[in-house]
Amino acid sequence: MRGAPADSLSRRSRGSQADLIRLRRGVYARRDQWRGLRPELQHLARICASRACGRSRGDGAALARESAAIIHGLPMIGPLPDRLQYASPGASGGEVNAVSRLLPAPEATPVEVVDGLVVVDAVHTAAELMRRRPFRSGLVTADHVLREGMATVEELTGVIASGSRRHGNARAALCLRYADPASESVGESLSRAVMIEHRLPLPRLQETYRAQDGSLLGRVDFVWPEHGVIGEFDGAVKYSRQLAVADPWRTAQAERLRENRLERATGMRLVRWIWKDAFETEPLLRILASVGLLPGH
Repeated sequence: MRGAPADSLSRRSRGSQADLIRLRRGVYARRDQWRGLRPELQHLARICASRACGRSRGDGAALARESAAIIHGLPMIGPLPDRLQYASPGASGGEVNAVSRLLPAPEATPVEVVDGLVVVDAVHTAAELMRRRPFRSGLVTADHVLREGMATVEELTGVIASGSRRHGNARAALCLRYADPASESVGESLSRAVMIEHRLPLPRLQETYRAQDGSLLGRVDFVWPEHGVIGEFDGAVKYSRQLAVADPWRTAQAERLRENRLERATGMRLVRWIWKDAFETEPLLRILASVGLLPGH
């Protein structure tokens, strides 16, 4: 499994029990390493621990929902379950033990094998995430699936419609209504979700601007031409990746020069924000309000 935190796992104790976290019988993680893992890697470590023990749910169960999403590389926003999520057509519904949860699944739910693990396929997994997770998380997932060519809007619509009585279909349809493959990162998708949730004017995405001589001024994340505003998510970090030497002072100077050229050439104001602003919502709303982008306008 790509990115599997195998070095954090041990089949035997290499320290006092206080230094270890038990994932499965005989499989431990060092507490200091565990705390340093992102939530999705912690969940992946639990999947690795189950495989290391040679144990999985029976009855043809496949990894599902958030567990399958992590295997497929589908991004999500918000907390993840502690238990591994499985689904099986034979499940009675919501069977839970200490390490996993077994959920019912329609008989026709397609599965695939990824790195030796049986998982619900990526398209059905994405549809289930869009149904059951908050809108901002569902939009992040939907944008990613479209951007990476994992499915089309029509294919996702068909999967959602096939579960005509499934809880959360209206939420999934809302995610699809706003999903856009032009959104190039989780942060950009999260930013758009905040704008949608708070009824802000929606921007155009990934617009390119050139000087009068044809030279490239920049390709920007968001633009509101009618409001005279350009928006950039985490622009300094993104721009620094293009520099031969990642020097913070040079990065800041180059980015400010780019901003000045864009503002002079377009007559628009440029604002930027970072992950924390979008994730906490209110900071992003204040930044956008400072340039006249207000809820309901």
